[in-house]
Amino acid sequence: LTIDGQLQKTAFEAIPDDLKATIIVTNPKTGDILAMASKPSYNTNLLAVHSTSQAAQNLKDISNTDGLSPYRNPAISNPVTPGSSFKILSTVAALESGKFDMETPIDNPVSVNYPHSTAKMNNFNEGICARDTRARLEFIFAQSCNTPFMEISQTVGKDAFTEVAERFGYGQQLSIPQNVVPSEFPSAEANEAQMAQMAIGEWENKATPLQMNMAAMAIANDGVIMKPNLIGKVIAPDLRVIEDPKPEKFSTATTPEVAEQLTELMEGPVVSGTAMNARVPGVDFRAKTGTSQRPSENGVRMVNSWMTGFAPADDPQVAITVNIQDVDYNTGHNTAGALMKTMLEAVFNK
Repeated sequence: LTIDGQLQKTAFEAIPDDLKATIIVTNPKTGDILAMASKPSYNTNLLAVHSTSQAAQNLKDISNTDGLSPYRNPAISNPVTPGSSFKILSTVAALESGKFDMETPIDNPVSVNYPHSTAKMNNFNEGICARDTRARLEFIFAQSCNTPFMEISQTVGKDAFTEVAERFGYGQQLSIPQNVVPSEFPSAEANEAQMAQMAIGEWENKATPLQMNMAAMAIANDGVIMKPNLIGKVIAPDLRVIEDPKPEKFSTATTPEVAEQLTELMEGPVVSGTAMNARVPGVDFRAKTGTSQRPSENGVRMVNSWMTGFAPADDPQVAITVNIQDVDYNTGHNTAGALMKTMLEAVFNK
């Protein structure tokens, strides 16, 4: 396999046992998957016991564990709302449209009504987005402001958004060689309000952790996504090499120029924004965070937390994605940053 044993061990042991979480590390230049770990997990020996009745009981126990299935790898089989990590793609759509550039001031109200609705899109109450009622992409991206993407979604339009999502891998068939469940961007049935929600990674916008890793891979590799791959070599019993997979291009997600602009924007969250808790001295890390709303439990607001990015900026060696599901905001934000920091330290020996 392409898996780096030490990185895999570090990723698996870093994830707290009581969380539903995934960590993926890839090489954006080749597509090689260096680590792909998820919890909850189980000991596969439980399904290899001699007693068929015991094996059946163990299978039942495993299947009854929330977030765990012996048949599904959460990293590639469980699309969930990506929250603001999707703003990587939304910002690409904005820049490609020619209607926005790095200097364009965009309205950034605290809240704004969705089209034809009294429901409101809000900026994060605990952030500093309210500081600027009109802001450039540098501030909007670093602080993960939501409301400017209302204007962006309406100006760019459904067709352009759909095309960008497809180029980045949404709706595409992919085998690593395990089959990857396609991520979902159901724009055909979306109205203006729902498109605005999808632009900030909500409504029926659903992405696997691998999909959001591919978003980071694209920006790290001058707009080109290399096909994610787990197979290093296939070797026969007599040690003949049967297959020796070579790096393969998956898609051109955007232009090198737009990728360079996103690389610049992805510095903001780490230096002064929502990803500061993942910062590692001596590592030029570029990232985007995401917090997607989930139904409240016992009055506690629940979220899916994301962080996806790459390092170092001038010669990217790894793209890393962290996804934590169904946790309160503080747990998600703090743990995603801590896990990302752990992986960066492991990769760069810090």
